[in-house]
Amino acid sequence: MDPESRKYWREQARQARRQAGRPVGSGFGGYPVTIGLIIVTAVMMVLGTPVLQALYQLPGIGVYLVDLATAVTPAGLIGLIFSGIFIWLIGSQIEHLDQAWKYLVIFFVAGGFGALVAQTIAGGVIGSTFAPFALAGIYAHVMSGRTMSMSFSLSSPLGWIAMLLVLNIVLSGFNLVVIGGMVGALAMGWGLSLALRYGGA
Repeated sequence: MDPESRKYWREQARQARRQAGRPVGSGFGGYPVTIGLIIVTAVMMVLGTPVLQALYQLPGIGVYLVDLATAVTPAGLIGLIFSGIFIWLIGSQIEHLDQAWKYLVIFFVAGGFGALVAQTIAGGVIGSTFAPFALAGIYAHVMSGRTMSMSFSLSSPLGWIAMLLVLNIVLSGFNLVVIGGMVGALAMGWGLSLALRYGGA
């Protein structure tokens, strides 16, 4: 598809979303990138330790790849469930608003930054899914110019974000290391989405 056609269909998706108050798509199959990220997170829960060990052995860039990998490595089944819900609820709202490469860059780079923040505080490698909070940063940026979408209630997207943030903080045992990683990923996600003008916002 040529650039002009992509631009046209992205604009159609934006208009449909504004009118309907929901993202454009067709069930789970309408959000391939978001579903793919949930699958990656599930795979990393199973294979995380050997993958992290292999990456750490790589000269030069290994330590940076570990940061990216730990950002999508849940500590356990409960972590996977909440990460998957978080990715779906927010990712399905923003996936169709811009190009997939921006979505993925922000997800992994901001997530890796969150992991780096947590590791800096802890003084060592932390296995926890910080990348989903990068999506919350994108969402906050995109919706900041759309006042109707910023209305808060427990049934609104912002309400879900707040509830999931609180649940993750509680489940972490109010762990400052994990909270630092979450906040770092969210802040960097917002900053990158601003720099890349995600969704045209």
